[in-house]
Amino acid sequence: GDGSLDGICISGCNLGCSVTGCSVNEIFQNQPIILTFTQDVDPQSVTSETVQIRTAQGRAPVGSFFVQGNSITFVPEVRVIQTPTGPQLEFGFAPNETYVLTIPNRDRALKTITTLKGGPMLETFTCSLFSNGQIKDFDERPPCAEMLIPKTNTGVSVNTSIVLEFTELINT
Repeated sequence: GDGSLDGICISGCNLGCSVTGCSVNEIFQNQPIILTFTQDVDPQSVTSETVQIRTAQGRAPVGSFFVQGNSITFVPEVRVIQTPTGPQLEFGFAPNETYVLTIPNRDRALKTITTLKGGPMLETFTCSLFSNGQIKDFDERPPCAEMLIPKTNTGVSVNTSIVLEFTELINT
């Protein structure tokens, strides 16, 4: 017909997705997950219920979903938390934790991801992912710094604050 009932299926991902699951089962704490589909995805249909990433206890990693055309990217959040020993970085996936990635189909859940014309996910997709507790430097370049304050490095008062911006997360 007009294509509105055509469904959507996963066609690949950065974890080696196939109909049998993921060929990559071990991920980093800061590992983005990029899912590719057979059609463009309706961004309004992408939620933590339609793309589920959960531990056995039901905990989801902290992060955000981004939709662009036929791909959905989950980007883990990086937070600075205060501990008794000082600030610590916390990443989206908890260390040494197993997560199950599930994208339910229209028969398994009330809500599912859909195409721009409303076509639902046709087959449930699932795979198991182990967060190995490591952090990956995906660009594999050393950090660089840019001085934001002061704007000049001559004629500066001795009381001036110095503010640097780094291209990488820095272990304070």
